[in-house]
Amino acid sequence: MPTIRHPFWRFQLLAGLCAVLSISIPPLSEADEHTAPPPFFAKVEGVTVTNSLIVRKDGGDQQQVVLAFLSIPTLDQPYGERSNQVLQSQLLNRRVSVRPIGEAKDDYVLGLVYVRDNNFNLDFLQRGHAWLDFFQISHPAWKAAQASARASGRGLYADPNAMHPIPWKNQMDNARRLQTMTNEVATDPNITSVLSNTFIGHRNEKTYVAASCFKVWSEWPKLAWVPITTREGAMADGYQELDCSSTGISAVPQ
Repeated sequence: MPTIRHPFWRFQLLAGLCAVLSISIPPLSEADEHTAPPPFFAKVEGVTVTNSLIVRKDGGDQQQVVLAFLSIPTLDQPYGERSNQVLQSQLLNRRVSVRPIGEAKDDYVLGLVYVRDNNFNLDFLQRGHAWLDFFQISHPAWKAAQASARASGRGLYADPNAMHPIPWKNQMDNARRLQTMTNEVATDPNITSVLSNTFIGHRNEKTYVAASCFKVWSEWPKLAWVPITTREGAMADGYQELDCSSTGISAVPQ
């Protein structure tokens, strides 16, 4: 008759290990606990100008979903309209499942969108309709998907000068700020008066222009700039004035 073995000692050992682990690992505090909302099913009702989704949960609540791990060009950026068209054609009025990533925000949730079993976010990246987000840590498969799209020239990568949305937005913000400053200068009579009576010289070329002549002196290397207070002083030092209304390279006749 075979011997019957009773593996109860294994359960005792397992219980002991659990007791040790429960002592050695401190419980998470509320501040340390970052619980993502549970996955949910929804119908896609719209695509925003920033290329996020507006969905209607099965329970009836509306939710904005930002596609996780992606930086998608917005409508005012090159290729943004194309990305928007793809999102609408592929997702609008479709039932999807959403797996939230990280904590929910007040006005949106960051999430992975699935169409049946297909990870739409990853597929969207691999087809070249988006960039990988700088600020989110993702699996190496995501970097490989972007590299594949770039190497094949798919989607936005067909343009060799395509720019990631984050530095593109920074450039646009800087340009808008500069335009605002220029407009303020142009409409402020006090500043205009000061600039028209102030001069910037090029110490190497011995030329100078009025400080209001941005198109000339802004192209000079900063190390060559020299402030000039009067035309008489400039002439005495051997400087010639450039004509701002022409090409910027001809001296004003004396």
